[in-house]
Amino acid sequence: MSFIIAIIVLSILKLTFTIGRFIAAKRLKLPVEKFVIGIDWGKPVFAKKFNDTELVIYPVFWGGYLEYNKDFDPEIKCSNRQKAFLTFSSLLMMTISMLLIGLIYINFIPSGKYETFVKSAPQESLFKTGDKILNVNGTNITGANTFKTAINKNDTLIKELGITGGIKPVVQVEREGQTFSLKPESLDEFISGTTKCQINTIYTPKSEILKSLKKDLSFKFDKKALTKNTLSILAMLILISILVLIHEAGHFLAAKMFKIKVERFGFGLPFGPILWQKQCGETLIVVHAFLLGGYVSFPDDDKDNNLPKDSPERFVNKPVYQRLVVVSAGVFANVVCAVFIVVLTALLWGKLPTENYQTYINSFAPEAKGNISLLNSGLKEGDKVVEINGSPVDSAYAFQLYAIKSRKFDGLVSTDAIKSTLERLQKLNPKINAADFVPAGRIIKLPKAQPEAAVSMTDDMLRGYERIIDDKIALNDSQIKLRKALQGEKTYKADGNTTLVDLAFALSDTACPINIKVERDGKILELAPIYSTETGVVGVKLDKKRVFIETKNLKTAMVESCNYLYSQTKMLLKGLWQLFTGKVPLENMHGVVAVVKYGGDVIQQDGLWQGLLLTALISLDLAIVNFLPIPALDGGHVLFLLLEKLYGKPLDEDTVNSIATAGFMFLILLMIIVLYNDIVALALHKI
Repeated sequence: MSFIIAIIVLSILKLTFTIGRFIAAKRLKLPVEKFVIGIDWGKPVFAKKFNDTELVIYPVFWGGYLEYNKDFDPEIKCSNRQKAFLTFSSLLMMTISMLLIGLIYINFIPSGKYETFVKSAPQESLFKTGDKILNVNGTNITGANTFKTAINKNDTLIKELGITGGIKPVVQVEREGQTFSLKPESLDEFISGTTKCQINTIYTPKSEILKSLKKDLSFKFDKKALTKNTLSILAMLILISILVLIHEAGHFLAAKMFKIKVERFGFGLPFGPILWQKQCGETLIVVHAFLLGGYVSFPDDDKDNNLPKDSPERFVNKPVYQRLVVVSAGVFANVVCAVFIVVLTALLWGKLPTENYQTYINSFAPEAKGNISLLNSGLKEGDKVVEINGSPVDSAYAFQLYAIKSRKFDGLVSTDAIKSTLERLQKLNPKINAADFVPAGRIIKLPKAQPEAAVSMTDDMLRGYERIIDDKIALNDSQIKLRKALQGEKTYKADGNTTLVDLAFALSDTACPINIKVERDGKILELAPIYSTETGVVGVKLDKKRVFIETKNLKTAMVESCNYLYSQTKMLLKGLWQLFTGKVPLENMHGVVAVVKYGGDVIQQDGLWQGLLLTALISLDLAIVNFLPIPALDGGHVLFLLLEKLYGKPLDEDTVNSIATAGFMFLILLMIIVLYNDIVALALHKI
């Protein structure tokens, strides 16, 4: 049955792929004679002509395909742009159908958790076939590789903590409805020989996922707020559309400067209804319904164009330097646009924002009464926070980041802290070996808990340009429970499953001090350490003021605009580099949906000037991304032209087309990922 369902699903996907191709072909006015559904076997069950295309359905249902006029071969007749558009439409329709099929027919969704079972075990093993492995040395086995990770963690701890004799393993299993704790001399008794494990995925019912999603998406209708949001989003859409128009206008004007014929100037994505079109000289101006996009079409893009192949009006017949100028003109136009917007804003607003903020203590929150360290620190309302743990506090969220990363009981401890605590434990309990299980009922003396080392973060981390990575070791589930049981205790009664190492982990997980320097009455004061709560809250309300630079005259406006654009370009390039090197996760990559939403919020909350500056940054970002050496982008075309100049002759057309197609596929994949990230971020109210 599952095989039949798989065949049906694949057939539907193949059919929707063809539907997408058909829609694109009709939009491009390609001569499609037949739309065939199924395999051309036997007599069709349905055949009828609609306008100039015949719909034919065969009884053997397996996807579909298109038949063109006999004189038309899309692989030969279609330009690269047309082929790319056909592929894009096909993949888009197939992706939509995949989402719909998943939403309708898939009743269980992978939860990201797994169950590990013993598939087979030799007689000498403590494992029995069918055992479900629940826990290894305090770590619950819920991940795909958790069992193997837990085993490797044993070896890592031995090396890092310098423990002789190893750490004795405890493995909890579920067997015939009962739970057992297995305590071999070493893990070799489990993993040696012919023992094999099987990992099964745990699935969550779709109804539970939809119920949770519905709860997350619930909102109260507010007509006034909706109107404001709509106007702000529309304003941002218009601004981005103008940026795209400016980019394409750069290509257009450069082409006209070198007397290259421009067949078509398209504003918007080239599918869907056409809102307006007009022939202006030799160029057809077209406005599409989907405004976020644009293109300039040359005679070279159409293989059936009547313009002679050796015509000087063709793009391909121009010198390399002229083609480089035309290809780069869109990027140049966006840079000029960004400079113009920033200078104009500087002159009219009279100031420009910097990336620096001043953080003041506005007031004490109600929860401050429970934070003794805050009350004893000497912190006062009106204090300007200038430094935390040696780092200058000049970014928007530095104070909050330090509070969160220094929180109490975060489940992470450093190797140095574990070693120090273990040494103190062994001094109080000299007769107990660190790696041995302490016999049940034995009383263990506990040292006094000490604060962890202060957190240190770079400026890039505080500004969000670099991912904050902990080099600490995570407590396992048993150690977290143990940590709770040890709070305020001077001794611990062993349960037979605990080692001094476990106690060292539990006692080492405390809180990190937040060492603050403030400016008060013109003096810099160093306060007593403050500790945040388990949720990363200190107990103060902050007042953050952005630092602005005045730009009262043209000279100052020009200089500060250049400084502003330089710092923003540096930030954008650094962000791209962090993304490509994996220092920033892929889920943080967002696209036009998130930009429009964020831009709308900026216009609504911070006003038009901040919205204009954001538009300038988007224009700058559009220029940078377009200039990346990726085929199908302006930077890819520049790369091909430079290679042509280097080799002294045009590159092989088939090779260029293959690379361009691969680049286009990459961009489509990237666009799908970005769109998914945007939708998820909107659904979960992250943007």
